[in-house]
Amino acid sequence: MQRREAKTGCKDARQRREASRLYEEKRIKNKINTQGLTPFQKGRRDLLVFAKAPRLGQVKTRLINRLGEQGAADLHQQLVKHCLQKFSNVFSTQLWCAPDESHPFFQTCQAEFGVSLHRQMGSDLGERMAYALASSAPAVLIGSDCPSLTVETIDDAFAALQHYPVVLAPAEDGGYVLIGLQQVIPELFIDIPWGSSQVLALTLARLQDLKRPWKKLPTQWDIDRPEDLERWYETLKTENGNKAIFEKHRFV
Repeated sequence: MQRREAKTGCKDARQRREASRLYEEKRIKNKINTQGLTPFQKGRRDLLVFAKAPRLGQVKTRLINRLGEQGAADLHQQLVKHCLQKFSNVFSTQLWCAPDESHPFFQTCQAEFGVSLHRQMGSDLGERMAYALASSAPAVLIGSDCPSLTVETIDDAFAALQHYPVVLAPAEDGGYVLIGLQQVIPELFIDIPWGSSQVLALTLARLQDLKRPWKKLPTQWDIDRPEDLERWYETLKTENGNKAIFEKHRFV
């Protein structure tokens, strides 16, 4: 009897989780539909860059022990500017800002790089990405902390969108640093443990369930952990021949 009750309890729990997932999917679909989802248009090259306002203690939190709150905020700003400098002259670049676009840093980015500013909307990262992509699809969305991404990689993403509904660039930590969509697929943004090593695997499982083909781009690295800083410094050294201005945040 106890075993039967346990099985019934597990089944009820699965049913509740599935009902919750379906509810969230419907809610996001309704929100997306209000954005006026556009059909795929060849030739569009909208690049969406996600970034947080550089508030002390709220950005690059896993690096605060190494850099301090101010150092982590400075690094965050450097990464955002590095990203925009690399891509804003090549693609129609939109800077999607959290919690909103009012921070002076975002105003500086708009003036310096000519990007348009947009407010991230949603209760979690998945909902915010779905909202942004629904506003611009077909589009490619990236974070602002992946210096390994190149113009060629973004070019390849847009080229792949001519033939595939989904393009992904995996991250070494089990997530992804780039997603490109012809049209928004809400299921890819619901009930995902964002920031974990399961993000890519769960996303690919959803695509398999939906029978949606996808194009894989080369795996990239981003800057989240202290060991990633050495790569960042080497990137700057290669690009600029001088990393002295960043040495003040390099602590043992």
